[in-house]
This record gives sequence, C-alpha cells and structure tokens, in this order.
Amino acid sequence: MRIGHAVFFNSACFKQTCHFNSKTFMNQLINTTDYSPLVLILAALGAIGWIVAYFITIHNIRKHQFVEMPVFCVCGDIAWEFLWGFVFHDRINMGQLYVWSYRAWFLIDVYIFVSVMRYGYKQIDLPLLRRNAKPIFVGLTLTSAAIVSAFVQTELDNPMGAQTSYLLNFLISSTYIFNWLRLHKTQTFSKWVAWMKMLGTLMYSIFFLIQFPKDYAVTVLSSAVLILDLIYIWMIYCYKADEGENTVIVHANA
Repeated sequence: MRIGHAVFFNSACFKQTCHFNSKTFMNQLINTTDYSPLVLILAALGAIGWIVAYFITIHNIRKHQFVEMPVFCVCGDIAWEFLWGFVFHDRINMGQLYVWSYRAWFLIDVYIFVSVMRYGYKQIDLPLLRRNAKPIFVGLTLTSAAIVSAFVQTELDNPMGAQTSYLLNFLISSTYIFNWLRLHKTQTFSKWVAWMKMLGTLMYSIFFLIQFPKDYAVTVLSSAVLILDLIYIWMIYCYKADEGENTVIVHANA
C-alpha cells in the first residue's frame, strides 16, 4: 500500500510540476497575469500592422529605388528598435513574444536603413546636405540612440518605450505629410503603407489607453498621431492639383 501511495503521490507531483512549468513557460512567452487577452491581441495587431507596412515599403524600395518613409525618422526608428529589442528588453514585461516583435521590427528595418544610405539623398533638396547625406544619417541615428537612452535611464519612458515611440511616431506622421507635398509628383507613396501604419499605431494607442489610462502624454501624442495619419490618408485619396499646375501622377496604389 505504501508503494502504491508513493507511486500515486509521485505521479501527482509530476503532473503538478509539468502543469506549473507549462504555465510558467506560457507566462514567460505571453504575460497573461498582468495583461488581459484584449490588450495582448491589440498589441499583437499593432505589431503585425507595422511589420506589413515595413514589407510593403521594402517591396516599393526594390521596385522604385526610393524610400518613402521619411529618412530622418528611419534613423530614429532603427535606434529605438535596437535599444528596446536588445538593450532595454528586460524592462518589457509583456512576455518574450512581444520582445521578439521589437527585434523583428529592427531586423526588417535594417534593410530599410541600408536603403536610406543608398537612396535617402533623394528626399533632400539642399545640395550641401545632399552631398553629406550618409554621415548625416549616421549622426542622426547615434543622436537618436542617445536621446532614447537618456529617456529610459531617467525613467521618462514607460516599460514599453511608449513615450519615445510616440514622439518618433509624431515626427514620422508629420514628415510623411511634408514629404508627400514635396515629392508626390515624382516619387512613389503607397496607400497600403498609409493604412497599415495608421491601423498598427491605432491598435497600440487603444492598448495604451486601456492599460495605462493615466499616461496622459501618450494619450495626447497618440491622438495627435491619429489625426496626422488620417490627414495623410485623406491627402493621398483626395488631393487635387491647383489650377495651372500640370496633371499630377501619384503612384499611390503601389
């Protein structure tokens, strides 16, 4: 009887241990303790939206030899993604799956950054800046890394990098509008990128509103970004050339 009890006890302990280890592993992968399924899904959709936007951007770079994403913002993006994906990743408590979404952004963005070094000068009008585009891009990347690091080290950023991310997003969304107004007659801007980046950011904005309702800086910045993204989409679809201008050909369906 004692042997039977021991076998039953050991079997029960083994099952409990396996269940505990499985639950611990899943929680390390996706933190379902501190985050509800709704907000986890919103964050996942946000990550997917931006990854799709990146892949469309890469496709159009290969097709047109032009980077539609504002080059100065690409420099900030890749610095942010590297730091949060590989340096400050231990601050992200949503689980390893979400840490790897940051790393995926970085790995994909490497191609875009290399393309900026090759074609980014096409966004620059001033001859002096155009001639020195590559060192300027490197300097902007290093400066962005220093700024993001300072925000994190002084606790001005939240555990997911939201403040610095939305500051970058504000610059991206506003510069997209500026670049489109300057370059849409001669270069390619994608409607799909416009929609994917807007929807991806919107998913994250709803996530932060639910999960961090008192983070007013993120709420204000995310609202401003949404307005800018909607203006940009409206411009792509509805912009009309002024009278007297030549017919404008917008490669917006790429």
